[in-house]
Amino acid sequence: MLSLRFAYRVLLALCFINYAIANEHSIGHEELDVNVTKKNQSIVKTEEVNIKTREEIEAKKLYTLFNKSYLKTIAQIQCLKNPSCLNSEDDVLKYSVYNIKLLQKLENFAAKNNLWAMYYRGLISYERAMDYADRASYIRDRDFIFTAMVLNRMRDEQFHVAKQFFNTPANLKLPEACQYMGNIYAKGLGLQPDKEKAMDFYYCAAKGFIELNRMLETQIVLNAMTETAISTDARTVDIYAKVNKNIR
Repeated sequence: MLSLRFAYRVLLALCFINYAIANEHSIGHEELDVNVTKKNQSIVKTEEVNIKTREEIEAKKLYTLFNKSYLKTIAQIQCLKNPSCLNSEDDVLKYSVYNIKLLQKLENFAAKNNLWAMYYRGLISYERAMDYADRASYIRDRDFIFTAMVLNRMRDEQFHVAKQFFNTPANLKLPEACQYMGNIYAKGLGLQPDKEKAMDFYYCAAKGFIELNRMLETQIVLNAMTETAISTDARTVDIYAKVNKNIR
């Protein structure tokens, strides 16, 4: 009789356990589910942060490698006229091919929605455009006007590419991308100036930098905002107040 009663209790317990596993609203399950959910959310959040960090590191690494290789390419181009330079033509070709591979890799990452890859690919084009603009500005001789025209056309093309790559991360509130988009619209780099759009992007950049406690970058953006619009613009006033609050 005792063994039968014991067997009945075991069967009842097994039924209860089975019911608890199958039913989301079983006794004690809701609390357990909340704890497990919180733990899973914490793990997922940590993994997402790690993935984003790895994406940023990888994208920045490709950007750095490109800049180093690009400078070597320029050095070899300047060396072409020097008889003492050996294999300079081969080196120009070698570094140029390497540059293209680095850009393709960065663009492949960007195509996979890597915001940092988009940002750094845009930054490469932005910096190349500024370089072309700088070189064109030194040309004064009328015999070289055509060269200046070519450089200015290349400048506008690179600003257009930069804007394309900055656009998505800027719309997703990446402050660095917002800052450069603000520059493009404020100064009319490769397009017609649009002060209102520039202020929106600068405001996005400043708020993002404040959240990251990067006050130096915030001040730089705030200065750009005061140069772009009237000092009483609501966005400028808001950032100014937040900057002074943090300083105190």
